[in-house]
Amino acid sequence: MSDSHPSYLRRLHDDGMTWDEIARRTGLTKEAARGRVKRYKKALGEGRAIPKLDIADIEELDLDEAMEIADRLGEIMDVIDPIITDIDLYFPPKPIAIMFSSCAHIGGRYTWHREVRDIFNTILETDGLYLGLLGDEPEGFLPSFRDARAVTDQILPVKVQIAILGAYLKRWSERGKCLFGCHSQHGGGWFERLVGFSPIKDEFRKTETPYFEGSGIVKLWLGEERFVIPVAHSFKGTSIYNPNHSQRRATLFDYPSADLCVQGDRHRYAVQQMSDRVDEFLAGLRPSPKVWHVQVGTAKMGSDPYTIRGWQHGFFEWPTFVFYPEGHRIKQCFELKDLKWMLK
Repeated sequence: MSDSHPSYLRRLHDDGMTWDEIARRTGLTKEAARGRVKRYKKALGEGRAIPKLDIADIEELDLDEAMEIADRLGEIMDVIDPIITDIDLYFPPKPIAIMFSSCAHIGGRYTWHREVRDIFNTILETDGLYLGLLGDEPEGFLPSFRDARAVTDQILPVKVQIAILGAYLKRWSERGKCLFGCHSQHGGGWFERLVGFSPIKDEFRKTETPYFEGSGIVKLWLGEERFVIPVAHSFKGTSIYNPNHSQRRATLFDYPSADLCVQGDRHRYAVQQMSDRVDEFLAGLRPSPKVWHVQVGTAKMGSDPYTIRGWQHGFFEWPTFVFYPEGHRIKQCFELKDLKWMLK
C-alpha cells in the first residue's frame, strides 16, 4: 500500500501521530494528508446518520395492491406533471413561418428588452408567423446562485420575470402563436434543483403550450406533408471548428429523419444546410435529401461580466424559416418584412 493512500494515512493518525508527523513521514503537506483522510471517511459514509425506518413486515404487505397503487400514483402524476418528448402540430396545406428564439433573458441588465418586445409584438401581428421557444426566457438567477453579481445585476426580480413570460404566453395562446417551449438552466432548471419543481413549466401548463423537459421532436404537418424538427435548449457535443456540431451530431446519431435541427443556449447564430441521407432519398425513404442545422442567438447583447469572463459576447439573431408543403421545401427568411411574399 502506498504511503500516501488515505487508509494508511488514517491508520497513522488513529495510532496517535500528528498531522505534522504524518507529513514528514510521507512527504505530503499536512493539509493534503488531512484532506485525503477527510474525503476517504466521507466516501465510506462515516459520520453520516443512517435513519432507522419502522417498516411493516414484508409478509404482511399486499404486494399486488402495493404495485397497483404505485402505478396508479404514477398515472396521476403524468396528468399533473406530464413529460412531453414529441408533439404533432397540424396546419392546412399552405406555407407557414416559424421563428426560433432562445436566451431572451428577460429581466437581465444586459438584455435588449425593446427589441424583444418589438419582435414578440410582430409575431402577434403577422399572419402565418409562429414562435418556438428554446429556453432561457427569463434571466432567472436565484439568490443561491454561485455568482452574487449575476444575481444583483438583474433589473427585474425573478418573480416579475416569470410573470412577464406568463403574460406573453397568455397572449400567444389566445392567437395560437407559441408552438412549444424547452427546459433550460435559466428557464426553470435551477428552480428544480433547489425546490423540486419549475414555475416556468407551470406557466406553459397554464396556457396548454407544449413544454419539452429535454430534447424533443416537433412533427409539423402541413396537410399531408410532415416535417421533422428536433429541438432542444442544448444538444450534446461542442466543437471549436463547427458551431453546428451539436446539431450535426444529433441528426447523425439520434434524429436521422430530421429536416431541421435547432438549439439555443450558445448565444451565437449559425446556420448550415447540407445534403444528407442521399441514398435514402433516392430509394424513396426520405422526402428530401436536405437537412438544416440551426444555432440560435440571444437577446443578451450587453457586456455581461458573467458571460464575457467565461465566453464571448452573444449575438442577437433569432432565425425564421418558412415551410412549404409543395416539394417539401424549407427556406430561411432573413427579414420579417419579406414574409408577406414568402408566405403566398
